[in-house]
Amino acid sequence: MATITTAGSGNWDAGATWTGGSVPADGDTASIESGHTCTLTENEQVGAVVINGGTIAGGGFKITCVKTSGRLFDHSGTITGNLDVELQGTHNTTEDFAGTGNIRNLILNGSGLNVTTGRATTIAGDITITQGTLTCGSDDLTTGSLTIASGATFSATSGTTTITSETSGGVAVSNSGTFTHNSGTVSIETPAATFTSPVNYNNLIINHASAAVKFTGSSGSTMTIAGDLTITQGSFENNISDANLTVTGDVSVTGTLTGNSGAMSFGSLSVASGGTYN
Repeated sequence: MATITTAGSGNWDAGATWTGGSVPADGDTASIESGHTCTLTENEQVGAVVINGGTIAGGGFKITCVKTSGRLFDHSGTITGNLDVELQGTHNTTEDFAGTGNIRNLILNGSGLNVTTGRATTIAGDITITQGTLTCGSDDLTTGSLTIASGATFSATSGTTTITSETSGGVAVSNSGTFTHNSGTVSIETPAATFTSPVNYNNLIINHASAAVKFTGSSGSTMTIAGDLTITQGSFENNISDANLTVTGDVSVTGTLTGNSGAMSFGSLSVASGGTYN
C-alpha cells in the first residue's frame, strides 16, 4: 500500500493534485499535506485518509475508506463544507476524528470492524453503524443522531454521549443491534418531537426546552434505565400508552414525565417546582 501525498491544492480526482500524478486508489493512503486544500467534486473511495495539517473541502460528498489494517481516517487538519465518511475495514483500529471542522455523517460498514475513538469526538450529522462496532472508551461523543443496525454494536463512552438532532425519520436513537452503556450518560438535546428505541441506558438526560422524546416499544414492554433519569427541560413519555418504564436510580423532573397507562417504577422521584409528572 502506497502513501500518496498532495503536491498542492486542487480537486481530489485531478492527477496534478497528487505527487506522482496518480489519484489515490483502494490500495493507497491519501495524505493531505499542510497548506494544501483537496476538494471533492464527487464521492471518492480510497484505502485510508490522513489529513496531515491540510484541508479537505467536502462539498457534500463522501469518502469511503476500505483498508483492512491500521487507521482508516486520521483527521489532524481541517474539514470545510460537508464531508461524509464511510469506514469499511474488517479490523480493530483507533481513529482520530477531532481536527478542525467536523465530519457531517459517519458510517461504519465493515463486518468485523471495531473502531475506537481516540479522543472526544463531534460528528456534525448522524452516526450510522451498519456493521461492526463503535467503541468510545472514556471519550465524550456528540452527534446528531445514532443508528445501530441489527448485528452492529455501539459501546458507549463512560462519559457523556450527547444527541443533538434526529434522522430524517424523526428518531434520535435507533437501536436494532447492541447498545452497551458502560456506566455512561446519554443526553438527548434534540430541539423537536423525537423518538428513542427502548435502549437500556445507564443515565438518561432530556435537556432541551423543545425536546419531546418518546420511547418506542410494544404493548406491555419495559424500558429499563440502570441509573438515573433527569428531565431538565422538555418531556419524556412512552409512545405506546401501556409500555412500562423502570428506573433503578433516581428520577428528577424539571420538565415533564408522562407514563400514560404504563407501569412506572423508580428508585426515587423528585418533581421540582415547574415540573410535571403525569
